[in-house]
Amino acid sequence: MHTDFTVIGSGMSGLTAALVLAKHGRSVTLVERHPHPAPVLRGFTRQGIYFDTGFHYAGSLGDGEILDRYLRYLGLAPHLRKIPLNPEGFDIMRYTQSGFEFSFPYGVERIRQALLQAFPSELQGIDAFLNKVQQSFASSPFLNPGARYTAEHAFPEMDSESLGEVLARLLPNELCRSLLGVHCLLHGTAPEEVPFLLHARIVGSYFETVCALEGGGRSLVNAFLQELKRLGVTVLCGREATGFEHSDDILTGVRLADGEVINCSGCVATLHPAKLAAMLPQSVFRQTYLRRLQALEETPSAYMIFGKLDNPPPTLLDRNYFVLPRTDIDSYFRPDTPFDELPIYISASHGSESGTSKTGVILLAAAPPNQVARWTDSRLGARPPEYVEFKRDILARLQERAERHCPELRGMALLEGATPLTFRDYANSQLGGLYGASHKITQSSPMPRTKLKGLYLAGQSIIAPGVLGTLISAMVTCANILGAENILQGLHECP
Repeated sequence: MHTDFTVIGSGMSGLTAALVLAKHGRSVTLVERHPHPAPVLRGFTRQGIYFDTGFHYAGSLGDGEILDRYLRYLGLAPHLRKIPLNPEGFDIMRYTQSGFEFSFPYGVERIRQALLQAFPSELQGIDAFLNKVQQSFASSPFLNPGARYTAEHAFPEMDSESLGEVLARLLPNELCRSLLGVHCLLHGTAPEEVPFLLHARIVGSYFETVCALEGGGRSLVNAFLQELKRLGVTVLCGREATGFEHSDDILTGVRLADGEVINCSGCVATLHPAKLAAMLPQSVFRQTYLRRLQALEETPSAYMIFGKLDNPPPTLLDRNYFVLPRTDIDSYFRPDTPFDELPIYISASHGSESGTSKTGVILLAAAPPNQVARWTDSRLGARPPEYVEFKRDILARLQERAERHCPELRGMALLEGATPLTFRDYANSQLGGLYGASHKITQSSPMPRTKLKGLYLAGQSIIAPGVLGTLISAMVTCANILGAENILQGLHECP
């Protein structure tokens, strides 16, 4: 088999990279080890209820905003229907110790007014923080088509100041700092460790418009597949890439587990860096680079419950809940924090089959992977009884906690559950981290361009996590391949 480009992995970055390359006239083959494309992003159905596992909501989806522009640039917008969440509070932050509750709106002026009403003495710090987020978000040409492009934008940018340092400098009030740090849970790195620039470029999208999609992540995957088919992209599922062919330092092909070689002059690999390290030719890459990829610290994983409610309250359908036992957001990322003191994220599904009156509900609690380390050698469908018992008990604790602090959930029936091992096996990650390798001030992400000419990297471990972050990661990588002007011009021309 011969193709211009092989893309390894069919998550958001892989789908985007394959589509962009095909739009620019390259022949593309997309390789996925699972039987179906995008195993995490597409979600699943139980008893007629659809559950999202990789997409719950996204920012900057309002008409003309940056994610909306990307969806139109990629040709996906006609296939998708946006569902705006509640503008007065798309996320409800519920602090269990104090009983304090905050409705986090979208729209900068709404956010400002809500914060000032709760913390009137923090006017100067709130304004400074919101302005700093907006300026950081708008400084990237991949987030703001009007920003000037320079060569440094082709690579991840560095930032020596953490979110925690910015919050501490601007806002004396601990609870206010906590509220503005909660959304670290959506990228998996603590305030004390995440670069402010990265955090701002993720949460800045939630300052605009926040929407779900009808049909959830599955509708997004289906939209991609329709466009890939239209452009002639070959999608190979159930085929695992295991290595690279090369001549000197130039890529010549991608080797599959069954021995077949896809001959190509270019490859975009969206694998977790630790998985990628085992595939790279040692004759080309230094051992220090390979060891660095394998040693990248991963973001936390999670326990998840997928349940159903017969009569859900309307407030659950257009907003999400964070149950927060502590104001110290950094503590949620420490492995020694007791399970009962970890936050819970609660979201309703947006894609149940027609005729189903039930509503799907997702409960997610952060989890350090070491809690299931003793069963690392097990695989899906073949877990030992001890693991099954552990999973049942910890999910029961999670459900009890959620129902105690959110009476809206009482009567929920559990249909399915997941642990860090589930995410490890579906996402093909090292330890089940939800957001790949952590983007920390003390940890450098790999660059999109590698020493093997023709091999490029993309994915949430390269630029940023989340729907927008992984999409932009693919766009940055394609800018390295096709030239930034070709990518950004198309984005600029989108109406």
